[in-house]
Amino acid sequence: MYGFSLETIIHIFSGFCVNYNQQRKMSENIKVVVRCRPMNQTEKKGNCQNIVEIDEFTVSVTNPSARRSQQKKFIFDSVYNMKTNTEVIYDEMCYSLVESTIEGYNGTIFAYGQTGCGKTHTMQGDKNLSNSGIIPKCFDHIFETISMTTNVRYLALVTYMEIYNERIRDLLNKNENTSVINHSLKELPGIGVSVPTLTTQPVVNANQCYDWLHFGNKNRVTAATLMNKNSSRSHTIFTITLEQSPFFNSIGLEDAFGGIRRGKLSLVDLAGSERQRRTGAKGDRLKEASQINLSLSALGNVISSLVDGKAKHVPFRDSKLTRLLQDSLGGNTKTLMISCISPTDINYDETISTLRYASRAKNISNKPKINEDPKDATLRLYQNEILYLKRMLQESQQISYRNNDTNKIIESPLKIIQLTNMNSTKNVQIIESGQNCNASFKTNNSISTNPNFPLIQSEGEIQLQAQSRIDLIKRTLIGGERIHDFKLKKKAHGSKICSPTSLKCNS
Repeated sequence: MYGFSLETIIHIFSGFCVNYNQQRKMSENIKVVVRCRPMNQTEKKGNCQNIVEIDEFTVSVTNPSARRSQQKKFIFDSVYNMKTNTEVIYDEMCYSLVESTIEGYNGTIFAYGQTGCGKTHTMQGDKNLSNSGIIPKCFDHIFETISMTTNVRYLALVTYMEIYNERIRDLLNKNENTSVINHSLKELPGIGVSVPTLTTQPVVNANQCYDWLHFGNKNRVTAATLMNKNSSRSHTIFTITLEQSPFFNSIGLEDAFGGIRRGKLSLVDLAGSERQRRTGAKGDRLKEASQINLSLSALGNVISSLVDGKAKHVPFRDSKLTRLLQDSLGGNTKTLMISCISPTDINYDETISTLRYASRAKNISNKPKINEDPKDATLRLYQNEILYLKRMLQESQQISYRNNDTNKIIESPLKIIQLTNMNSTKNVQIIESGQNCNASFKTNNSISTNPNFPLIQSEGEIQLQAQSRIDLIKRTLIGGERIHDFKLKKKAHGSKICSPTSLKCNS
C-alpha cells in the first residue's frame, strides 16, 4: 500500500531491534539478596520454631498459624542461610559492584529488615577484624585495587551522616549539637541530591577509613530495646567518592593528567522496622521508632511507585531517606539490597513483610553509566592548583636569576600574591599571568582550595610554603604503591574468580 519493499521493512525492523537492545544494555535491575540470621539465645530458650527454608535462590516461609497451608515462596538473586559468613556474600554479590565504583560508576549497598535481624552486623561486622562486615571489606578492596593500578591517580574522599528523627547529622563533626543541627538537602547538577555542608575528609588508605567509621559510630544514636540491646535509632550513609585521572608523565607538565572520572559508593545501614508491642519502646524510643517506620514506609511507597508502570508520581520527597536514595532507585547507580530476616515463628509477620518489600525492589530498573569529567571535581582543582604553583615557582626562580645578573628589583609572581593578600582573601587576579590563584597553605586535613596566603616577608619562605602545598596535594593523590606486590595481585585474581555474579553493565 505504501510501496515499501520487503528489504526496506526488514531494515527498519532491524534498526528498531538494535535500538531496543541498546536501551536494555544500558539498564539493569537492582540486585536483591536475602540473609537469614541464626536464632539468638532468647529465641532458643523460648523454644521458638524455625519456619524458614533456604535454597540457593529461594526462600520458603511456613505460616505458624496454618502449618498445613502452602508455603509462601520468594525468588531472589541469591539467598544465604544462617551458616553463611559475610565474606561469601561480599565475594559473590558486592565485589563486582565495588570494582565498578573504582571504574567510575555510582554504587549503593544497603541493608534492610526488622530490628534485630543483623543489618548492622552485615554492614559493619564485629570489632574482631576476622569477622568484618561489608563496609570494612569495601575499604580493603578499594585501596588494595588502587595500590595496584598503573598510570592512574585517585583522590579518595569520605563523608558519614545519619538521619535521626528526620534530621540530618554530620557524624564526622565532633562539635555538632545533635539537638540543633539539621543539614539541608540540595539537588546539584551532575551530582544529584546531596548534603553539601557535610564534613569531607580525604583518605589515602583503608586504616584511615576505619578510623573515620569508628569516629562516626561514636556519634551515632543507639539505644537498647527488648529486641536489640544495641538498636540503631537512625539510618546512616557512609560515602566514599573516588575521583581518578590518567597519569602520564611528571605532575608538573600541562598534559600530565587526562580526563577525570568520579565514582561514588554509598554504604547504607538502615534502622530496623519496629512494632511497639515487641520492642517495648517508650518516650524517646517510641518517637524514634515512629520516625523510623515512617521513613521506611516512604521507602516502600517509592519502590511500589517505581515498579507500578501506571504511577505518574514517585514520592521521593516524602522523607529525607528517599531523597538521598533517589539516584539509587531508578537512577544512575548500581544498587544491591541485602534483606535481613529472622528464622523464627514469632517474627513471621515481619519476615513476610521484608520478603515482599524485597521482592518488589528487584523489579526496579536503574541506568548506571560512568561519570565522565564532572565539572565540580576536587581532583581538577588540585591539578590546576599544582600546575599553577609550579609555574609561579618557576617564574619566581627565573626572576631571581635575572635579579642576580642585572641587580634590578623585580617583584616575583609569588611576592605579588603575598602582597595582594594583605587586602583580600578572595581569589587573587595575577595581572602578569592572567591566572586565578586557587592555592591554600593549610596543612591539616582540609581540602579547601581557596587562597589563604600568609603574610610572609621572605621570598624564600613563600617558595617553601608553595612547595609544601604541592607536596601535600601529591601525598593526597594515590595509586600504584603496591604495583610489584605479586602476593596481592594473586589475592585479587582469586577474588575475581570467586565473584560469579557480575553487576557490571552489559557491553
